[in-house]
Amino acid sequence: MEPMLLSTTETVPSGPGWRFELKNDGIRCLAWANGGAVSLWSRHGRDITRAFPEVAAAVLALGRGVLLDGEMVVAGAAGSDFEAVMARLHGGRRHLPATLVAFDLLVLDGADLCGLPLDERQRRLAELSLQPPALVINPSFQDGQALWTACRASGLEGIVCKRGDSLYHPGRRSPDWLKLKNWRECDASLTGILPGSDVAFDARVEERDVRGVIPKGMGMKPEERRALHALAAGGRLPAGVRARVRYLGFTSGGHLRTPVFSGFALPASGPR
Repeated sequence: MEPMLLSTTETVPSGPGWRFELKNDGIRCLAWANGGAVSLWSRHGRDITRAFPEVAAAVLALGRGVLLDGEMVVAGAAGSDFEAVMARLHGGRRHLPATLVAFDLLVLDGADLCGLPLDERQRRLAELSLQPPALVINPSFQDGQALWTACRASGLEGIVCKRGDSLYHPGRRSPDWLKLKNWRECDASLTGILPGSDVAFDARVEERDVRGVIPKGMGMKPEERRALHALAAGGRLPAGVRARVRYLGFTSGGHLRTPVFSGFALPASGPR
């Protein structure tokens, strides 16, 4: 089974029936157990059981036939640490414990629950005897605006917004499941176009001097991409080409994480 996917929103949805969760910064994971067998699968169908033995053991210890949907995370200084969980996935940092943060129950003792409302699936999930710290439930909240405010204040990745009556649609995106990412934005100088259409930039961000690339000019409209290429000479851009760049915090190496072009900006001195 493929996991249900999230659509994107730029605002917290309002109105009755919405449930809100913190968006953990990890690897989407489906966890299956039946009898004495257990397996963990990534969103793209990769068997990751051997990379996270403590989580596999916790799922098996439920003693039930289950299929869980959740996020595999490794805790960091400020929430979940994406680099650490990726290191665990590839066989490193075994001293750092992993946790499966479960948010949905799709199968229970052979019964397919995907046709039940989310509220009912999560009620049945809460009745299972999960064993922390390897296996926990992602809490759900009803005040999305308060959760979003706390998320931004803490510098966390974002929130997920789901309708309580939503059914589970494997492999599909739905307006009933939304993600709202905690993007930050900075002003940057675009310095060149690299092979593969990566766009190099320099920026001063949160009192740090940062150099990076926007992979393949991500976020650019076709006309913006054409305009930038027209300015380049031998891959170099003239001084004064500035842009707004969105990002999701910093990597451990001090680079912007997931930089995305957000639009051209006026030079720092303003128009002349």
